[in-house]
Amino acid sequence: MSQRRGWLLLLVCLIYLLVQMLIPTAPSAAQGNPVNDTDCIGAGKDGGGDKGGIVNTYYAPASSVTLSSGATTIPLGTMSSIGASTPIQVGDLILIMQMQGAEIDSSNTYAYGDGVGGDGDTYQPPASYPGGTMGSANIPNPPPNAASGHININNVGLYEYAVVTGVSGNNITIKGGGPGGGLINTYNNEPATSTRGKRTYQIIRVPQYTNITLSSTNPLRPAPWNGQVGGVLAIDVAGTLNMTGGVVIEASGTGFRGGGGVNHAGGTTLAYNSDFRTNSGTRNASKGEGIAGTPLYVLEQFDPFNLDSAFNPPSPNRINTGAEGYPNGSYARGAPGNAGGGGTDGNPSRNDENSGGGGGGNGGAGGLGGRSWNSQAPSGGFGGASLDGFINGGQRLFMGGGGGAGTINNASRSTVRPADFRNITSGQQQTGVGGGVYSSGGAGGGIIMVRTGNISGTGIFRSRGAPGLSTGQDGAGGGGAGGTVYVVAENPVNISNISADVRGGDGGWSTFPEAHGPGGGGGGGVVVSTNGGVSILPGGLDGGQAGKAGPTNNADANDGTHGARAGTGLTAPLVATGNYGTPPTARCKPKVLLVKRITAVNGNSTGLTGFVDDPNTTDDNNPSWPSGYLKGGGIDGTLQVKPGDTLDYTIYFVNAGVKPANSVRICDAIPPNTEFVPDTYNGLTPTDGGLEADSGIALAIGSNTPTAYLTNVADSDRGQYYPPGQVPPNCFDVNGNPITSNPNGLVAVNITNNTTFPSLPANTTSSPSSQNYGFIRFRVRVK
Repeated sequence: MSQRRGWLLLLVCLIYLLVQMLIPTAPSAAQGNPVNDTDCIGAGKDGGGDKGGIVNTYYAPASSVTLSSGATTIPLGTMSSIGASTPIQVGDLILIMQMQGAEIDSSNTYAYGDGVGGDGDTYQPPASYPGGTMGSANIPNPPPNAASGHININNVGLYEYAVVTGVSGNNITIKGGGPGGGLINTYNNEPATSTRGKRTYQIIRVPQYTNITLSSTNPLRPAPWNGQVGGVLAIDVAGTLNMTGGVVIEASGTGFRGGGGVNHAGGTTLAYNSDFRTNSGTRNASKGEGIAGTPLYVLEQFDPFNLDSAFNPPSPNRINTGAEGYPNGSYARGAPGNAGGGGTDGNPSRNDENSGGGGGGNGGAGGLGGRSWNSQAPSGGFGGASLDGFINGGQRLFMGGGGGAGTINNASRSTVRPADFRNITSGQQQTGVGGGVYSSGGAGGGIIMVRTGNISGTGIFRSRGAPGLSTGQDGAGGGGAGGTVYVVAENPVNISNISADVRGGDGGWSTFPEAHGPGGGGGGGVVVSTNGGVSILPGGLDGGQAGKAGPTNNADANDGTHGARAGTGLTAPLVATGNYGTPPTARCKPKVLLVKRITAVNGNSTGLTGFVDDPNTTDDNNPSWPSGYLKGGGIDGTLQVKPGDTLDYTIYFVNAGVKPANSVRICDAIPPNTEFVPDTYNGLTPTDGGLEADSGIALAIGSNTPTAYLTNVADSDRGQYYPPGQVPPNCFDVNGNPITSNPNGLVAVNITNNTTFPSLPANTTSSPSSQNYGFIRFRVRVK
């Protein structure tokens, strides 16, 4: 038999590598800078096993503290009781994230939010209004996001990781990726003023695991956002993230809160279209919470998957935050930042023309709230703005914006929600309930941040927006926007096994026969991952649906939305880019690269002394290799080998990581149609110990030539040849699975041992250390 082959013959030869890493004890550098050895003190320090529930510890800043770029000291407030109870310690990995602080135009015009006027409707109310009747469904709706957004996002959504190097009382010192080893970004924590909303950042302890398993029986979850901390789940896995199916991480409805509904009796003669912002007096409804601030009234987060027959939480709770929160008021239809606007009543003097709240925004924009009752005024809350243009491959991440509340004067709630709006009857509402809380908006989804080395199994990461609440004879709340899922993996081969669901929450219904304003749908969320590889469940990026209203006097009788609009969403997941796309802790591990070459034919290396690039991998281009070290593979493809010819195979190795590699074992299968030559190196020295037997394996460490010759049998040296049919122990394929068959023979070499060479050194400089590279070599004969 003859066999034509060029250097591509190398690609059919299997190399197996076992690197049993002793995970070092500490975190990685802040993103943005290369990792060095001092940054890797705590990778894997929190161990492994089954994980579930709340695992992050949350700290607010110490009062009104600004952290400047380059800062190396962070004053902490009291550890929050809503999170885990593990305090920050030396060697911990922390995450600093700016949550709020965007600035808005607070004028009482269509320029509200983004400062752009002239983008609203052109309707002018008749002289008899309010108190008269518009009664025309032909009045056009304004654009859903005409009065929404911000004029300056400032540093909202920016974040970074840092290593804790010292703890003294409430002060911690850190090593980051910014100037002088400090912070990269600036972070602000300041209360609201008359010209802007509050600015908030939080400090989160990030667990650093070795290998963990996540289960749907107890999903990981963030603590719900409370106005200062929470809403973010962040973990770092140096090894493998294993999932057992179902929802393994749940962050739905844990983001920015919906506007809290309050019963109002009216008390003004202002026309509906002048109320883009008002104080929480006697008319209109609350805006949602978002990147630009927090309104006076918010709805406490609820489980969006534990709802009654009207799709309401069993016992909703309204919270008075103690401050108006947005400049010039936290009520009415203008949508600040990504928060939904509250309904502006069609008859402010009595607050009885109840319009719906707007949906919150994130990746997509929130939908417009539904029209008022009898007048059919298109005065529902505007939808929160999309933040898609600021994500930039994961450099900024946002929680979903809360939905705005609908206006309410009967304090009614829905008792049941029929499948078809045409079947709404007068018996499907109850009045005088909850002080108007059932007109509240839903909360946005939280942020899920996962960095891992490997991925195994399947699982769902879910961060939906919560639905707006449903009312009876009143306006309903807007849905919260979907949250954010951010996943980066050093080895993304199984990243599609993760499925994400970040759809927006649906708008609330108004279940009274005469149509009142339903809520707008929340915008869809954001998914950012390595190579954009995370899968999306069907509809998982969509905006929430608009709420429905009774059939009588319905401005949109065909679909029942009475002018409410669905939220929008992104069409595809985003690709994590730059330093934000590489898991720093994974870079803190050993990283042993292998390159295989034919280096001699019939004992002759002529023509095989140069370097030939393998187009199928970049491992042979890694700068950790000594200059000119890789040889072989230079046959031009026209040369034939025939039975009886011999080929020398050389497997080069280098530790390109920043930690020593322990228990390094290379296993290589003898190629088909060849047989191992057992006596290639007989009589050559030095040896690596062992018995007096045939020597068929060469080993070099930190050298261009072999530094030891190894025997083929099990003895005291580091090499062994396993004949066909003998399954070798501790040999694994590229996916980490044990080798269970050996059809043609296999060479195995323990590069490290317990005495003379316990670990393959790290590569911590621009050039390799003297012993972090080498090769093994053996010879085969063509059959």
